[in-house]
Amino acid sequence: MLKKMPWLSSRRRLLILSIVDYLIIISLFIIMQSINFINTNFLSVNFLAFCWIVISYSLDKYSILDDDYNIYISNKIIRVVKAAIISGVLFKLIIIFFSIFNSDVGDGKWIVFLCLISFISFLYEILHFFIIKKYLSKSIKWISIFSDLKKGSLIFETYNLKKYGFYKSIHKSEISELISLNNNQFGFIIENINNFNEKEKKILINLNNEGFKILSLLNWYERYLHRYPKEITNSNSIISELLINSKVNSSKRIKRFSEFLLSFVLLILLSPLILVSAVLIKIEDNGPILYSQKRTGFAGKVFTIYKLRSMKNNAEKDGFKWSSKNDKRITKIGFWLRRTRLDELPQLLSVIKGDMSLIGPRPERPEFDEILSKEIPNYKLRYLVRPGLSGWAQVNYPYGASIEDTKMKFSYDIYYIKNLSNIFDLLILLETIRLVFNFRGSQPK
Repeated sequence: MLKKMPWLSSRRRLLILSIVDYLIIISLFIIMQSINFINTNFLSVNFLAFCWIVISYSLDKYSILDDDYNIYISNKIIRVVKAAIISGVLFKLIIIFFSIFNSDVGDGKWIVFLCLISFISFLYEILHFFIIKKYLSKSIKWISIFSDLKKGSLIFETYNLKKYGFYKSIHKSEISELISLNNNQFGFIIENINNFNEKEKKILINLNNEGFKILSLLNWYERYLHRYPKEITNSNSIISELLINSKVNSSKRIKRFSEFLLSFVLLILLSPLILVSAVLIKIEDNGPILYSQKRTGFAGKVFTIYKLRSMKNNAEKDGFKWSSKNDKRITKIGFWLRRTRLDELPQLLSVIKGDMSLIGPRPERPEFDEILSKEIPNYKLRYLVRPGLSGWAQVNYPYGASIEDTKMKFSYDIYYIKNLSNIFDLLILLETIRLVFNFRGSQPK
């Protein structure tokens, strides 16, 4: 009977996580009261636990709909912080206005109490998802369903997608044959549901009711590859997502202020490295230390960046071109400057000035932009945000030196713009630091 009601079995995770959250709150209460850190009664703590669980459920902290166990850590952090703030404020107001709770948590101590609850709850949530994903969850074979026989499937390079569970592509005319499959083993990717007729849509609804996982092509790429398909960057849905999706001004102000401050501090701390690099550049060929270049920035405005020169003087006297592997134009000291990313440090001035961000799509040269905007649909969407010293594309894809590489990086750029957040920026910054220390991602393929 339960197998016929997948909605019921999906609530088991909600029940487990909510019970664990309750036990965390009660256990912390017993420990902190035993050391006389807080002074409250069991009734008020149970009320706090009730508020926490209800608010966590409302914020989808237990993620009962996301049974692929692939939620981003940044989203988890945001949810647990929201739950802590709302529960804490509500709890404090209630114990103030209702004497029945007879609670004296202490000035500031209730904040410490909530922080501990949040931290332990977050750690358990990560552990819970890791255990299920690693040991208990069954791998799903994903079948994509396309609608145009002439164009075929929009999913290419399928051999690279096997590790994400991709199985095969079929035409929508074969959709009725999918009913005989096991709903615990297979899931379906719908490439363009607008081209499905009413009968085919009914079959999809029945498959969903039977417990099969069904995702759109965009959602599947977003969840598993953390980018969008480079083959459909001209999709109307992508355009609407990026043009309509706007971040609140407070988030932008936090990003701008934190990046300004961090860039200023980094510039001071790393100035000895810049000075040593400048001396070595001068010694090698007695050429200029800095190299200036025009780049396209926010809203398509052109600005000037400065880098420590890593190429021979007048390297582009025969015209501009992409850097290549074992590029003979790169100097000996320039090779190490590029590998360690030290040549990028003067760009911190552009961040301080406001032309760039620490994190964002890498700015391209106007000459290349003209070519790329003709080859890549909606390419200029990447300038909806300030360009960055590093970005989501840079930490996921090697140094690009062709139009195809740029298409792939653009698929990561639009994913970044859609999911832009300060926590996401922090994760990219940490990953960038890891790549720098491992000398990765700075050379063309």
